[in-house]
Amino acid sequence: MRRYPAGTHVRGGLYLNPLTGQVAVVPRQGGPLRGTEGFFVRLPAPPALGLLLAPLAGAVFVIFLPLIGLGLMVGLLCRKAWAATGMGGGLSALFARAHGRPGWAFLHGGRPDPAAGAPGDRAERPAGTQQAAKETK
Repeated sequence: MRRYPAGTHVRGGLYLNPLTGQVAVVPRQGGPLRGTEGFFVRLPAPPALGLLLAPLAGAVFVIFLPLIGLGLMVGLLCRKAWAATGMGGGLSALFARAHGRPGWAFLHGGRPDPAAGAPGDRAERPAGTQQAAKETK
């Protein structure tokens, strides 16, 4: 990175003095670096925007964080009130089960075919296990 002494004429952009943390904004036409001592380094556009927008991002965080907390608290209170009425248990059980068969996902979107049986019933078994199953019956 090229160093520019304080007071020199430079092209437009954002310049930073790394020793003091002073930021100099030079207009597009160019101009002198205003500063009393040290040197300045020219910052490219994306980091310069980040440097200028950081206080705005902090302000947004400070404003919206309490609102998010209030929203979470209202949701918690609504869930507690719903559960206290006694209607919440049946509704949550309806959404928690997969057509009354635990362990089955039914990701295809339809109801299962009762004639199909369990998922492992139609699996191909090795020949030795079929013979062993016949002998044990």
